[in-house]
Amino acid sequence: MISLILCSRTGILAQDVLENITQTIGIPFELIVIDNSTSRYSIFSAYNEGIRRSKFPYLCFIHEDILFRTLNWGELLVRHLQKEKAGILGIAGSHFTLPTIAGWGFNPSQSMHYLQRMNPNEPAELFSVKYIATDSDSSSATCIDGVFLAMTRELSLNIRFDDVTFQGFHCYDQDICMQAFILGYDNRVIFDIMIEHFSKGSFNNQWIDTAHIWLNKWRDQLPASTIKVSPEIEFDAFWTNTCWYIYILLKNRNFKKELFLEALSYSLKPRLFPFFARIQPWRVLLWFVFKCRV
Repeated sequence: MISLILCSRTGILAQDVLENITQTIGIPFELIVIDNSTSRYSIFSAYNEGIRRSKFPYLCFIHEDILFRTLNWGELLVRHLQKEKAGILGIAGSHFTLPTIAGWGFNPSQSMHYLQRMNPNEPAELFSVKYIATDSDSSSATCIDGVFLAMTRELSLNIRFDDVTFQGFHCYDQDICMQAFILGYDNRVIFDIMIEHFSKGSFNNQWIDTAHIWLNKWRDQLPASTIKVSPEIEFDAFWTNTCWYIYILLKNRNFKKELFLEALSYSLKPRLFPFFARIQPWRVLLWFVFKCRV
């Protein structure tokens, strides 16, 4: 019933991951491993190839370094995907997407429910946040994190991982989610499926370049939101985005003046000036010191 699609750097899925899927999914599935050991594919073209090979009505794109911690999660996922106008589903995402160089988590309006292993020798940390207080098992979002993306085959006929505009392995989640959102589909963060993720995202110079391509593609459609955005929320989003972008530039030793000016321009908007009094400089300094040392 579910086609699981993943792009593998080795071409062979680890035995513990295969056993975990088999023991937890709870419904019929097929596993489509796209062998990228020779770097033949970008993530975009790999996932399109996976769709081409798949045969089931529900598609799930996963990273090869996750384990499922919920029994019968396949049944739960199908139930979500059977809802009217179901878009792209996942375990983390944002409710407000800015016209900026940004990952989905670069502003505070986000929800998530997953376990993250920050260090192989340490226990996993639980990240469980509902930006909008709700008893529901899901919440509408603009963008979903790419570690786990699910959609119907019907939706995949209307959108596509854009392997013409993009290369590499960044922004595929933001791009495919924007495609679904613009068409009126309901992307959602789901809270009843738990995964454990064993690596962190990489925001390198390739990501910066790809994010600019993404922004040029979608600039006219942004901002996008599933929540009511007050001036305070808008300021918090832009200011947090500015801080994250500057941190990534510093971390990558990318000192191009135009990129720093771009980052600052996000917050230096006249309508946002009244909210600068909310900033506590010492907290900003401590944040940068902490982030640049880890």
